[in-house]
Amino acid sequence: MLSAAWMVEGPSKSRRLQGTDLHQRGRKGPWRLLGVLVSWWYCGSGGFAILLICVAASSLAGDMPSYTYEVMPVSLPDASIISAQVADTPEKSALGLMFRKSLPADQGMIFVFKEAGFHSFWMKNCEIPLDMIWINDRKQIVHLERRVPPCKEDPCPSYVPAQKGRYVLELQAGTIERKKIALGQMLLFELPAQNKQR
Repeated sequence: MLSAAWMVEGPSKSRRLQGTDLHQRGRKGPWRLLGVLVSWWYCGSGGFAILLICVAASSLAGDMPSYTYEVMPVSLPDASIISAQVADTPEKSALGLMFRKSLPADQGMIFVFKEAGFHSFWMKNCEIPLDMIWINDRKQIVHLERRVPPCKEDPCPSYVPAQKGRYVLELQAGTIERKKIALGQMLLFELPAQNKQR
């Protein structure tokens, strides 16, 4: 289970959380995250942005990197609330939901980009399937990927939206179907103060 500190008390509040709590604080073993390499390639006039994430691990004992995350409520179209961890830096975006053993139905991660684009995702080092929702500047859903499976072998497939999005919300697999989430619907959320001018 993830740390209970990731919960929020209402749709108007957000909290800070240490990344070591979220990234399976109970995950133990003789490994160490050595580095995260984030590279962007813009291909042709279409402006496709592909996020390539390389994570090196060794057999040395160690912990996951400790990041401080804002956690904000996201209201889905059915008015249910998701407590979403905000990935708003290249390092946090690169790590994403890697190595998680589970993801509660009322929690997720939202990726915040500086501008809208064809932001591409893959499932390298992810251990659980996920639903992915691309959202534009107006907080309208523009693309959906359902039950995206973990990548089991290289090369990992990339998932690219049909329209430009500025945010991507990752949720427990099956949420889109269970909540009847559809293209064109709106999500409600208020970015933490330091992200409002991004």
